[in-house]
Amino acid sequence: MTAPSGQLLLDLAHRPALGAEDFLVSTSNQAAADMIDRWPDWPQASILVVAPARAGKTHLANVWRLKSVAARLDAGALREEHAANARGALLVEDLHAGIADERVLFHLLNLVRERKLSML
Repeated sequence: MTAPSGQLLLDLAHRPALGAEDFLVSTSNQAAADMIDRWPDWPQASILVVAPARAGKTHLANVWRLKSVAARLDAGALREEHAANARGALLVEDLHAGIADERVLFHLLNLVRERKLSML
């Protein structure tokens, strides 16, 4: 296919690249990558990753999810049963978009600490 400018357009397949081998560590994300690598020896039960949009938070979270076999929860869909059934590691995604029930997140934070679980 050729663009109007005469430039050749290549229809290359796109594949998701969310594995550890696909994550580029730089000075701006070194501390977050180091913390993910440090799991399960975190200084706290819960870790919060904060960065601008498109900085790689979801990618890094997925690296940790695969490593820890964490259950993935969407912050906008948190429900009471998530706190009641908390086991193992938990990944809560998209806090910036809003939390369905702040009480549930509070209970999850406490349960993670009490049960010696991990949450990102």
